[in-house]
Amino acid sequence: INTTRARSLIAEMKGLSSDELWDAMDDSDFDRRAAAGAILLRRANIPASPQGVDEIKHRYFKSGRVEDLQTGFSLLGLLACQGVPEGTIVLQAQRFVERYPQHEACDNAVWALGELGSENLVPYFFQIVENPRKYGPPARERAFCCLAQCGRYSAGRRLEMVPNFIEVCEEARDPQTRSWSMQALAYCAP
Repeated sequence: INTTRARSLIAEMKGLSSDELWDAMDDSDFDRRAAAGAILLRRANIPASPQGVDEIKHRYFKSGRVEDLQTGFSLLGLLACQGVPEGTIVLQAQRFVERYPQHEACDNAVWALGELGSENLVPYFFQIVENPRKYGPPARERAFCCLAQCGRYSAGRRLEMVPNFIEVCEEARDPQTRSWSMQALAYCAP
């Protein structure tokens, strides 16, 4: 993310609706994602700092309600685009996924991890996609997506993942994993 360009995009994007800003979070232009995330965080009164993680924990993770958890993890994903230290986001999201691997909010928690674009998380995403007994469909589908499409990995890095996706596809026993592997390959292979 080019922070100077992202800051300049904030001015032109601040008039967009929240739906349009969330749509921008799927943009392949990571500077636009960062700008949209900054605006959405301001609208939610969440500081783009480690204190924002604490605010999210306090406001969204205490109730245990699915909607609150989904919102909280989505906001953590926005913080990931703002340069908030990786460790604070990974701690919250990965701990939730490991404690409740079948929970529907895992979709949002894994998405937050994908927004970090961290090389350290690539093996973790593959761990999720390869284990249908432990992780539920929301976590597994989002992990595939983070690796291949919605995560912050470059086209070159996604191309390097092609052999891993082929291996997952060949070793998968369930049709859903094979299908998701083929979809991922379609995004990653030239």
